[in-house]
Amino acid sequence: MGANRKVSRPFATFCGASMELLRAFRRPQRLLRKGVRLAELGRYRLALDVFDELIGRAPDFAPAYDERGKALLVLDRCQRALADFDRALELAPGSGEYLNNRGSALLRLGRTARAIADFNGALAVASGDPAPYNNRGSAYNKLGYPQLALADFDRALRLDPGYAAARGNRATALWRLGRTQLAMADYGLALRLDPRHTATLVNRAAAYHSLRDPERALADLNEAIRLDPNLAVAFRLRGRVWRKLGHAQQARQDAERALALDPNLAVRRRRAL
Repeated sequence: MGANRKVSRPFATFCGASMELLRAFRRPQRLLRKGVRLAELGRYRLALDVFDELIGRAPDFAPAYDERGKALLVLDRCQRALADFDRALELAPGSGEYLNNRGSALLRLGRTARAIADFNGALAVASGDPAPYNNRGSAYNKLGYPQLALADFDRALRLDPGYAAARGNRATALWRLGRTQLAMADYGLALRLDPRHTATLVNRAAAYHSLRDPERALADLNEAIRLDPNLAVAFRLRGRVWRKLGHAQQARQDAERALALDPNLAVRRRRAL
């Protein structure tokens, strides 16, 4: 009575195997959390190293491909990001999050119709997620349908009134519809929600430029470039603002900087002409 019982060998073997499986499960989760933390700190290249290691150890772990894809998208490596989102969806076909992320990559690559199909798919499985509404609205904006875009941004903001990106995108849709005062009010609110949102700064600067208010446009572009010194679109627009202000040298320098950062700007400009 009270004596310790010996654990049978099969039971001990089972427990040992179970612990090993548990450790094997935890290792990818630890690496995933490490990579996500690095990405949240803006250290995307280090995050990529972690996700590469994770995928090498667990090649069928869908979240690793999704997180690596998101980091690649931030670094403007859109084609590689798309391949990662494709793989994540092969492993988890019903994921609304992965569909939304793949749609974002497709949108960046100019494949707008396919992007909208992915956003529709994401909303079919996650209608309470504001992100696919915001992203689908961006696609409609890109296609020149600001009324459809506005409806989607309104839906996103009903789900999350503090969604700064959706507020800034809604401002752009309102601007394209000629609702100038509402647009400028939304730009201001979006930047109060997230003062570091460079896309909103650039879009408001474009609005100021159109309103013949180059000083305010310049202030927004200077701030956007301070936050992201590699933002080609901000340099391109600032070059135009400098030209309007009569500063030819600064205009030329910014135009050259924009092309150095994104040579595709020259191609897009020729197409526009």
